[in-house]
Amino acid sequence: MSQPYVLPPAPARPKKFWFVLGLALMVLAGVVFVVGAVTTFGKATQTDSTATLTGPEPVEMSALVGEERMLFEDGQATLGCSVAGHDGAPIQLEHSAVRTSVTTGDRKWRGLGTFVSSDPDILVTCDAPAGTVLRVGEPLGVGFVVGVMTTILLPMLLGGIGVVVLLVTTILWFVRAPRRQPPPE
Repeated sequence: MSQPYVLPPAPARPKKFWFVLGLALMVLAGVVFVVGAVTTFGKATQTDSTATLTGPEPVEMSALVGEERMLFEDGQATLGCSVAGHDGAPIQLEHSAVRTSVTTGDRKWRGLGTFVSSDPDILVTCDAPAGTVLRVGEPLGVGFVVGVMTTILLPMLLGGIGVVVLLVTTILWFVRAPRRQPPPE
């Protein structure tokens, strides 16, 4: 005699853990975005010093010692600038092939080149009209681009996964039967 065919039990609703996981991923995406934006854009607007040119004579500025820094100007003219230590020893100013700019406050700064100084006090000489404002700060380069991309793409990925988890969990919650409690013994 054959055994009667018994249907397997229908799958039960997902556990509430899946709702929590989806929400946690979405919250994490928001936190990653805020931290990334503050870190990336905070570094991009970090300023060591600013100075206003009064003529062809050099202006004194400050720079972090031993770190790559960028010289910026607030005009649109192509400037010929040179950087020297406080003692007058020249510091190599490497011009970038890529145009970089950043806005801080109400000024748009255009990057002129990067340098590394062994002296905290530097002298900058530029062939520019009086009134041109110079700024020394964090360089904008590959690290900045990677920071911006990470700040945008990682939260999109985490938030997207969180939305999918919530969507699938919600659908399964409504189409599946509630979990059955085991019978008391």
